[in-house]
Amino acid sequence: MRISLKARLNELNLLLSTSQRMSESFDLDQALPAVLGKIRDLTGAESVRLVLQSGAYKAGQGGRGWESLDAGIQTLARARGEFVLENPSRAGAVLDLAGVVDRLESLIAIPVSHEDEFLGALWLGYRSPRSFAPSEIKLLSIV
Repeated sequence: MRISLKARLNELNLLLSTSQRMSESFDLDQALPAVLGKIRDLTGAESVRLVLQSGAYKAGQGGRGWESLDAGIQTLARARGEFVLENPSRAGAVLDLAGVVDRLESLIAIPVSHEDEFLGALWLGYRSPRSFAPSEIKLLSIV
């Protein structure tokens, strides 16, 4: 029960710090790296990327070539909404993996939109296989 409570407090802390960062500065270049870093810390992702029409922001190094997935993930998120790939190496039919050099074992992507306008995608990459609980997906959608 303590572990569950601690996890819940960490999630609430992420939401609070995200809203504080965004209210402190409307400059995305200043606010987003800290927000993405908090998401990385909470989820244990190797890389957290926010891909917008105007550019990309990231936290974590991720693997070599992972950034080559940005356009494909953005396209999939626009067409399908949120999605999880628990074994991206088998996703060649929906995602071009030619530029990926380092191992990518799982990823989750969430569309970013305002009202009905698609703005981009938030995606998290992991070097090890990972399943995602519905509560994790909901938290990322809220952020």
